[in-house]
Amino acid sequence: MPSVRPFAASVLVLAVATFAYAADVDQWTVEKRVDSMTDKEIRTAQVTNAEGFTFKIYRVEDGKVWATFRLPEGGDVLGSELPMYRIDKHEAVQLRLVPPGTPPEVLAILGKTIDAQPRWVNFLLWHGEGKTAVAGTLREILDGTSMVFRYNLIGGGYRDTSLSLVGAKPVIAEALQIDSDPTPEAVALASARSQAVEMCTPFALARKSKDFRRCETVLHDCERLETAATFTPCIQEGFSKAKLFK
Repeated sequence: MPSVRPFAASVLVLAVATFAYAADVDQWTVEKRVDSMTDKEIRTAQVTNAEGFTFKIYRVEDGKVWATFRLPEGGDVLGSELPMYRIDKHEAVQLRLVPPGTPPEVLAILGKTIDAQPRWVNFLLWHGEGKTAVAGTLREILDGTSMVFRYNLIGGGYRDTSLSLVGAKPVIAEALQIDSDPTPEAVALASARSQAVEMCTPFALARKSKDFRRCETVLHDCERLETAATFTPCIQEGFSKAKLFK
């Protein structure tokens, strides 16, 4: 049986190793680990591109879903302004800290949404309620093909990096334990709820605390309803009784 020469063997090993690395690049995977303090399994959907940038999606203890964008070790660090991202042809999103002076009523709604360090930024992606994301950033990710991040450099200028979303949907669904796609009924209910919240938000921004609390009470009273056909009349009746919109 002919033997493989040392040089040929080394080339073969290098080729196999290179292929294995290339196969892992831009491939979404689920990372599983056990929290040593709670013994709970933590699942993270993640992808790393050829440049070494990583994007992760995971659910935290309160049920909310967060994302992490991380820069490669030993390279750039984030500038003073937080990164922005764009999914396919959707409108770009600039990550921002809640500005000083934000009304307490708005802070109560938002809660903590961003945490940043020199090489990474964590940001709230989805409230985590329901069988799956019906709209918003997580839905765009699930249905998307690519996600571009742009971050500012300390010395000036900026840098873009792109991460593939191809194949992300089933992996993210497994990690978060959600359905891959929403039902038409869920889409209709989410739309109705979003419209109701948007109607209440101006009261908070205008610091009309009394009106905001009444609006919030109506939302709370109707949130138990599970279809748009029952939720919308509940909201309309509640707003009418509270005399919020004339």
